[in-house]
Amino acid sequence: MWEWTPTLIAAAVSCGISFCSFLLAAWSLRISLLNRRLALQQESRKQPKLLVESMKNFRTDIGDHAYFIVHLQITNTSENHNAAKRVELMIHLPDGRNRSALRLEPTDEEAQGLERFKNRVRIPIQLSAGSAAAGWAIFAAPVKFLRGKDIKEYNLEVEDIHSSVKVIQSLIFLSER
Repeated sequence: MWEWTPTLIAAAVSCGISFCSFLLAAWSLRISLLNRRLALQQESRKQPKLLVESMKNFRTDIGDHAYFIVHLQITNTSENHNAAKRVELMIHLPDGRNRSALRLEPTDEEAQGLERFKNRVRIPIQLSAGSAAAGWAIFAAPVKFLRGKDIKEYNLEVEDIHSSVKVIQSLIFLSER
């Protein structure tokens, strides 16, 4: 059997200290990674962000106008105040030589048959941190322009006050009779 000499004792103590320092370094690395993840999550909540949901959408023709009616909800999911400064409906026409789209802004027009849509979205919409606004957005287009065209898709585009967030959502319109 071997004896504990001062050299072996010093080596064992040194090995124990280095193992403890390794555990301490691993623990501090874990804490720094968790702190970094937390900082990134907090920073992402400060970035302007809008969440747009379309609850109902349909098209109705009244007179010489086609009305695209969208019930939408805009939510500010960041921790800063924000506002939706622009809401547009883009109607993409079939691909030809030129890719074209008809951009429509919400109308405040009061046409016969639109009386039941009282709660309309007013642009710009001020949204405090974590709040939401909902209402009807009505877009009018001339029926003559749309008649006979094979429409490729409808997109709802919402832009925030900082022009840093642009939300584009594809829509499907059903006819209301």
